[in-house]
Amino acid sequence: MRAPYQVAVLPYRKNVSQWKYALFRRTVEGYWQSIAGGGETNESPLEAAKREAYEEANIPVSAIYWMLATLTFVPVYHFEAQRFWGKSLLVIPVYYITLPWMRRLWKYLYPTNTQYFNG
Repeated sequence: MRAPYQVAVLPYRKNVSQWKYALFRRTVEGYWQSIAGGGETNESPLEAAKREAYEEANIPVSAIYWMLATLTFVPVYHFEAQRFWGKSLLVIPVYYITLPWMRRLWKYLYPTNTQYFNG
């Protein structure tokens, strides 16, 4: 069952003068976003991030991931699973996780993404 939280995974790389983060273009909707998704029952945010990164971008679960201190919240009305969470829950947290950009390991994108951008 869907856990009441969301994860956003932000692959990065740093060159001499700037940080760059990868975004992914959704196949059907056409918009750009980070790797994102919800946790499953008994799955930690870090475990959910690793699973989503593998499912959406073929990033190995063995890669080095870091939980960021950043935390935001999203209203539950955005999620079909809200019916399982109870009426008193109004928002769910979004946990942010990052990892070094390892393009050589990304052999293909999951069908929900058409391309990536590391602007």
